[in-house]
Amino acid sequence: MHIVQILSEILSRCSGGIKANSIEALKHLKLAANSGNSAAMYIIGKVYWNGGNGIEKDKRQGVEYLKKATLNGHPKAKKMCIENNISY
Repeated sequence: MHIVQILSEILSRCSGGIKANSIEALKHLKLAANSGNSAAMYIIGKVYWNGGNGIEKDKRQGVEYLKKATLNGHPKAKKMCIENNISY
């Protein structure tokens, strides 16, 4: 399993007492995003857009990462941008 998939699973399954793990997973996803990984950009954008699992909702950051993912060819990010009227 690819590391981005693993970190995504951690974020999606975290609840309550595992807040620190979701924050740690987000840190690692940011490293991957900064290295040009569009899947990581999309996951981060979605996490910030929706909030939860110990991550505060921040639509501004969500939009920023979704745009980056779209511009790097991520189809789900592009779809999310279109559905939410986010220009990229």
